[in-house]
Amino acid sequence: MPSLLPLAAALLSTACLTATPFDDDLDVEGDVNARAIERIRREPATPNFKFVAIGDTHDAYDETERAVAAINRRSDIRFVLHAGDLTDLSLNAEFERAHRILRELDVPYIAVIGNHDAIATGPALYDELYGPRDFSFRYGKLKFIAFNSNALEFPGAAPDSEWLRAEHADLAANERAIWLTHQDVTSPDGENSEQAKALYAELLSNNPVALVVHGHLRDYQLQRYQTSTVLQCGTFQKVFTYTVVSVFDYGERLEFEKCVEDDCTAIGPEEATQ
Repeated sequence: MPSLLPLAAALLSTACLTATPFDDDLDVEGDVNARAIERIRREPATPNFKFVAIGDTHDAYDETERAVAAINRRSDIRFVLHAGDLTDLSLNAEFERAHRILRELDVPYIAVIGNHDAIATGPALYDELYGPRDFSFRYGKLKFIAFNSNALEFPGAAPDSEWLRAEHADLAANERAIWLTHQDVTSPDGENSEQAKALYAELLSNNPVALVVHGHLRDYQLQRYQTSTVLQCGTFQKVFTYTVVSVFDYGERLEFEKCVEDDCTAIGPEEATQ
């Protein structure tokens, strides 16, 4: 009787080479944020422009596809900022599916890491797909500062206070900043939550930060904190909302539209809580 060992070895070899949702490998092109920033820089900056803020899409794939289609039907959006939690369980299949949907946007999109993106091999997958967890870029007289604020998942490493202080020290006299992060800067999670809250309060009170965009929490909210406007995107997976942010004179004035697909309503802080 012929030996079955060669066949078994071949089958085992094939199985080992088959990707699973638990791998730390991705089947999509990486450096999403760097490539998006390069696309943004190719076009001249204008003092008045619009961008979309969205967060916590998780596994709401159908709803995210409809939101992408609605954003693509507009001709006035410059780019999209995603406040993290692209996934539920940090699986490679989730990262890939989320990116395949979001890359259908006609405009560049940029994403920070959320706590749901930081389970097990999630940080490595995020790094492979999106790049550094802390980064910044300039758009005219605005500096966008994007950073990892998930202190519970990255104890002692997030937020990186030294990096954040250096990024604000680098602001020119005529520049403003916009933050993109996942956690609520007014009430952060983690063992070092009080230190993080003090850091954020210090930076916001001492620097011209026009807007903070964050996710993590279910409710949609727009409020003032220190001297800045804080947009809590709301968990898209639950509320299906994204926000069109209108920027005037590089952040001198901001206006907000709360959208579900094509249905958008102008809002102020008193109308924003959901």
